[in-house]
Amino acid sequence: MMKLSLTLLAAVLLPLGSLHVVCAAEDGTPPAATESAESPLVALDVLEAYRADTTKPDTLHDFGLKNLELIEQDLQSNPARAGERIAAIKKVLETVDPKATISTQMVLNSLGNQLWRLKIELGARETSQADIEARLVENPDDFEAISLLTMKLRMVFDEELGDDLDKMEQYAKTAQQFSQTQQQRSQDAKAERAYKSLDSRIEKMIATVDRERAFLVMIGKEMYPIVPHAWINGKGLTPEEMKGKVILLDFWALWCGPCIAGFPHMVDLQEKYGSQGLQVVGVTTYYKIDFSGQGIKPDDMTPELEQVTLNKLVTDKKLNYPTAVLAESEEAYDFYSVTAIPELVLIGRDGKIRLVEVGIDEEGLIKLDETIQKLLAE
Repeated sequence: MMKLSLTLLAAVLLPLGSLHVVCAAEDGTPPAATESAESPLVALDVLEAYRADTTKPDTLHDFGLKNLELIEQDLQSNPARAGERIAAIKKVLETVDPKATISTQMVLNSLGNQLWRLKIELGARETSQADIEARLVENPDDFEAISLLTMKLRMVFDEELGDDLDKMEQYAKTAQQFSQTQQQRSQDAKAERAYKSLDSRIEKMIATVDRERAFLVMIGKEMYPIVPHAWINGKGLTPEEMKGKVILLDFWALWCGPCIAGFPHMVDLQEKYGSQGLQVVGVTTYYKIDFSGQGIKPDDMTPELEQVTLNKLVTDKKLNYPTAVLAESEEAYDFYSVTAIPELVLIGRDGKIRLVEVGIDEEGLIKLDETIQKLLAE
């Protein structure tokens, strides 16, 4: 299940340091005070702190983060309660003056969007795909039904189809045909925008199938040599030095948050298995993007300047393995089918590719660790 990212919410809301909110209703009564005192549906304790001291700037953010977490916990274990929480929180938010400050408006908009997504996720879990599609056949401009179908497709694709690529492809193409048929009947601009999101979801499903097929073809092939323009975080490795080792290639980029979030896992693997013959190797390329804060234009961004930023990042993250920076990345990236990052490519002592994974999650890390142990024992 692709859960609501509370980290993402925090990233959206935390910078709003100037937040000030009005938390009382028009008659001066604290929002939903009577109802919430009798019911634990809404955690209002953080708002109590605001009432005691209205100079606290992050109350609305804290309120939203805490209550969204409670909804997420209930989504699978107690869907009915999750729905009640969503309604109750919306009722509380309606008592907050949206015109208090610009920051208030931004936070309320973010919370409203998150509540809508949770409502759609809940609805998608409780409604069959056939029933959702029936709503669209009856009314192709049903915005909520389009959103429900988008969420339902993701759930079924990610959770129910397993690793059967033929079944996954057929499912995606059938969904694509249905979507196109309903779009041709649609006459509403809002629905048209929702269909674009639906199409984007289906395209990602198809791209996933294509990528997984490319990975299957790759397994058993000799690794494509990594010939960098420069090494950062150490002198690097020659092809001869890589021979006989289990190599883990980690394709990443400076602008890729999930890639950087995965660094600690790569550090742990190198520390855990390095003495047994594992060598983690980061792989990236030049993007001509200034991450130094100096305002360097793309045309003025030289490889040497970009290397300074790359070195600073890997030093700050305490990476214990080198990264190869490719000047001409097209051939290597094509060979390894790098269309989404982070991508991990695991190569055995014989120099042949044994495992390819996109993304870093708990299940994938367990599989990766087990495969590394197996390859080290060969």
